[in-house]
Amino acid sequence: MCGIVGIIKYKEQIETERIKRMLNLISHRGPDNYNIFENGKVHLGHCRLSIIDFSQKANQPMNYKDEIIITYNGEIYNFQELRKILEKKGYKFKSRCDTEVLLLGYSCWGEKVIDKIKGFFSFAIWDKKKQIIFCARDPFGKKPFYYHSNKNGVTFASGINSLIEGIGFKPKIDYKQISSYLLKGYFEAGFSIYENIHTLKAGHFLRIDIEKKYLKTGSYCTPKFNLKNNDNINYEEACKKSEELIKKAIKKRLISDAPLGTLLSGGVDSSLITLMANEISLKPINAFTIAFREKKFDESVYAKKLVEGSNIRHKINYASDVNLFSVLSKMVQIYEEPFGDYSCMPTYQVFGSVKKHLRVVLTGDGGDEVFGGYIGANVYLLRKLAQPFFKYFSFLFYKWPEILLSSKYRLLRQISYAGIAMRFDGADLFYSLFHASWTAKQRKYFMRKEGWTKTGKNEIEKKMRLKYKKSGKTDMEKYLNLNLERLTELFLTKIDRASMANSVEARCPMLDIDLFDFVSKLPEKILFHNKIRKSIPKDILTKNTNKKFAYRRKMGFTPPLSCWLRDKKNIKQIEKTLLRPNGIIYELFEPNKIKLILKKHKSGHDCAGKIWKLLFLDEWHKQNFS
Repeated sequence: MCGIVGIIKYKEQIETERIKRMLNLISHRGPDNYNIFENGKVHLGHCRLSIIDFSQKANQPMNYKDEIIITYNGEIYNFQELRKILEKKGYKFKSRCDTEVLLLGYSCWGEKVIDKIKGFFSFAIWDKKKQIIFCARDPFGKKPFYYHSNKNGVTFASGINSLIEGIGFKPKIDYKQISSYLLKGYFEAGFSIYENIHTLKAGHFLRIDIEKKYLKTGSYCTPKFNLKNNDNINYEEACKKSEELIKKAIKKRLISDAPLGTLLSGGVDSSLITLMANEISLKPINAFTIAFREKKFDESVYAKKLVEGSNIRHKINYASDVNLFSVLSKMVQIYEEPFGDYSCMPTYQVFGSVKKHLRVVLTGDGGDEVFGGYIGANVYLLRKLAQPFFKYFSFLFYKWPEILLSSKYRLLRQISYAGIAMRFDGADLFYSLFHASWTAKQRKYFMRKEGWTKTGKNEIEKKMRLKYKKSGKTDMEKYLNLNLERLTELFLTKIDRASMANSVEARCPMLDIDLFDFVSKLPEKILFHNKIRKSIPKDILTKNTNKKFAYRRKMGFTPPLSCWLRDKKNIKQIEKTLLRPNGIIYELFEPNKIKLILKKHKSGHDCAGKIWKLLFLDEWHKQNFS
């Protein structure tokens, strides 16, 4: 786990000092070593977090016969199998690390090496003979890759501020991406908050031809649900195979020369991974839990129950009291762009609690996306049952449901989702599930006219409706596949930035590509056995605990932000912040209407997610443009 940077110039130029400054800005991603490779037009940098093979032989950028040079961030879990294949072909290795396997693998197979490696990564390989830089990002997009190109060349980095240092100027804000952020909490895949700064999409490659001054991107792997209709497998067989694949995924992720453990929230996925890791490991596993003092948000009691009677070394840390604006400022520094998921706060704390003890942790992230664990799956199952009645009753559900989406009462919010599920258009339902969304209707009402126009009006909704239609054969497939986009752009971004800010590597067994390939092709009735979401991991966990533990209501991992935003000491500061005359919120939104949403939240409606997005956007703008 590391940080990578690069400056590719079409004309020779010395960039040593600039590369050094770029690396300094991502030093938290790799505090153990940093090196630079320069060869006229190609300048590559690397900062290393040592996980496998601590020797200098494993440092990067790594060079093979002065013909191929790599800077690489991530872990390849099948590197030992690939190493054996390469050794049989006559390749000699100097280190024990996976980097050298990728480097020699490129020498052997060229760009096709990308089809052989399994893991999470972003990398750049300089092929001196071909005068090509070949870059790639893993299928789920766990590791970041930002890039900027112009007529002079291409610059890339693991962090956006590092990239800006590399190009030497601060780009303009892409205001149309603000609509995507307000609606979804993240930007469109491939884009950032800045004009002309792009992200390499998950499962994509980037090829830079230095002689032709040409850049090309393309997809090499797109994880996608393609639910089958056949009965070639029954539910028991699916559970057995899934359990086998999860164990294999965990075993591969236990390979580390650095101290290793798990993050145990007490939920289904982290509990299953902790139990299996402890079963597989040759020594007792270390498990870390972060607890909230507010019982409504605290799942640590279940983590305690899970480890009772086992030899798991369990440590619980309580989330510290929060100074909202101090923490907000810190989150902006870590995420470097507006970020809409406020669970980034406890996520950062939990990685902070383990960094003194561990370098590597296994997490349960991805289980809900792979096995259909979110409550939205229930609503889509309801929608499927209701489809025969759409032509008779759909017109009854077109106006009133949105009114209840931000209700004080959970039951009314559930009724609103059920109402939207009865409509003809399944896209309405999917985007209503972003409960903290600033919808087009709301943006138009709360924004100044010029703010509404400047941010692209409702263009993002139009794009998303088109994307929804193309995302699968059935509404359930579309729902599951669009959740994969949110996984990459929101949840994995959250994990990467929070873990790397603490110099800790996070590994996600539930995002094993072999596991996904199996689960994503199951029939819907198997994946949602007895109309129950995430039934497969729940039933696997039941064998190791009990049904009451495995099937309890999902809690999630969120802080009590709603309460913090109603705290008297915060209310005045929030209003003052969002109504600053030189702030971006004041620029885009009507001040009196901002007061309305703050008043609505104070009265008991849950507008916390919407307010968080405004606060984060404002603080980001203040730090970068004031």
